[in-house]
Amino acid sequence: MSKVIAKRYAQALFEVVEENQLERVADELLALSQALQDKDVARVLADPRTPLSVKEKLVLSIQPSPPVEALLRVMLSKRRLDILAETADAFRELTYQAQGKTVAEVISAVPLDPGTIEAIREKLVKASGKTVEVKTRLDEKLWGGFVVRIDGKIIDGSLAGSLKRFKQQMLS
Repeated sequence: MSKVIAKRYAQALFEVVEENQLERVADELLALSQALQDKDVARVLADPRTPLSVKEKLVLSIQPSPPVEALLRVMLSKRRLDILAETADAFRELTYQAQGKTVAEVISAVPLDPGTIEAIREKLVKASGKTVEVKTRLDEKLWGGFVVRIDGKIIDGSLAGSLKRFKQQMLS
């Protein structure tokens, strides 16, 4: 549910931000959401006894740009500041779509060398027709190979995935 609401906030912000400011606003939202995850700040913001005016003063002390300030005021008044990180992610996604970009997450059992990452990126660019930014993550449960997540799709080239598919074939 919170992802749906975060997407609505992101869409509203996206509609008021000028195209040449999208990247800057996306970076601003990310930095702001990270700053608000500070343990002490998060505790003050989550405490229902803290007056809205104090929360607003705390959040706006960072001096956000006018469109981000407007978003923060709405989120504060609706008590939705807890989904700011999801909103930042959704806004980044909208920005990438507008720019013909996408992000691929490559999950592997072992660290991949830069040449392998670049080869994967080139194949994804060719398949998607978009500029692709590759983010990597390690997951030892894969045993070998890698899994790619891009544009809501999963490409499972892992050993664990292969064994799971083999088991399903044997059982059916």
